[in-house]
Amino acid sequence: DGTVFPSEHSVIPIENEQGKRTRRVSVVRDITQRKLAEEALRALSTRQEAILAAVPDILMEVNKDKVYTWANPAGLAFFGEDVIGKEAAFYFEGEQDTNDIVSPLFNSSKEVIYVESLQRRKDGEKRWLAWWCRVLKDAHGNVVGVLSSAHDITERKRTEQALAVSEIKFRWLYEYAPSAYHLLTSDGILTDVNHRWCELLGYRREEVLGRAIFDFVVEEERELAKASFEKKKQSRQPFIEGSERNYKTKDGAVRTFKTYDFFALDEGQNIASVQTTIEDITERKQAEQEIVSLAKFPSENPGPVLRLSRDGVVMYANKASGALLGMWGCAVGGSAPQFWCDLAAQTLANSENITVDIECDGKIYSMFVTPVAEPGYVNLYGRDITERKQGEDRIRRQLEHLTALSGIDRVISANFD
Repeated sequence: DGTVFPSEHSVIPIENEQGKRTRRVSVVRDITQRKLAEEALRALSTRQEAILAAVPDILMEVNKDKVYTWANPAGLAFFGEDVIGKEAAFYFEGEQDTNDIVSPLFNSSKEVIYVESLQRRKDGEKRWLAWWCRVLKDAHGNVVGVLSSAHDITERKRTEQALAVSEIKFRWLYEYAPSAYHLLTSDGILTDVNHRWCELLGYRREEVLGRAIFDFVVEEERELAKASFEKKKQSRQPFIEGSERNYKTKDGAVRTFKTYDFFALDEGQNIASVQTTIEDITERKQAEQEIVSLAKFPSENPGPVLRLSRDGVVMYANKASGALLGMWGCAVGGSAPQFWCDLAAQTLANSENITVDIECDGKIYSMFVTPVAEPGYVNLYGRDITERKQGEDRIRRQLEHLTALSGIDRVISANFD
């Protein structure tokens, strides 16, 4: 019918009885299907080669002896054109157990294994490769080699190492910071505390982790602390400067802390954790109370307490100073008599304390004058020494009397002589 088709010819010679070839028989076989299959296979192979060439990852094949037998273009570009025929271990950098890790592939105990390995590139640079290794078997199920794909993860490794170093530094700074820190869940449960926190409250870390932070607040403030915490959570603010709170240490002492709360929010704006910085203000609060107490002291002092500027202006006078101010003829804001103006200037110039006794309204006061150099004023503290002076006067008069009597005795004795 005129159809053209590929064929395969076989010629068989025919011999006679004397062994001479007398004719030939030709067998023609239609190989159209085989040719079509070959072309399809060739197209498939070309397509697969194109796919392998387009794959950016390294693809390598080793035989049972772990010798490279094939590489895709990415593999050749990484290891070099001479990689075929070399053992995989030839490219390992440093001591590593890669061969031990992949050995289950070669004894058929595993089909796929993942391993990370530091390897030498053709230019000598050390690079981290992440390998996915799959076993290759023949038609009888015998292991013939391993096909592996590798991805360069050097930058990821460097990032991980940098993060690890950064985490170590952060942990060290966190752990040994001069301020106390704790981490809380959204329910106020302690998940971490640093060394300073333990030092202030007297606990070991393992004694407090898993407990509610409110357990350490003094009982009378506990409910208030819980309500304050809930209010902070509802605000959804990333940073909140908390109120002052009294905590009880392990030995029962009470310390005053001021808290600074940092709220970490997840993608749904829910609180993931709370990091709190604690400032110990116990000594400061005690100092403030002392200042308040000292501030009240002059007004409560039964003796006169005054403050004069460098120029002798009365800056302050307590209630007990009223008689003295009356004697001076001035009030707060006015100038003291010249004697006291000169005394204030002298005291500040010499930076020395002076004591002056004065009489006022029938009483005798010992005025202690002390300079306060930096702001430039002097404080006067009066102490009532009336009774002491009166006692001294009585003693003096008695001595004078005794002295007089002693003189009379001497006169009488002389007359008798």
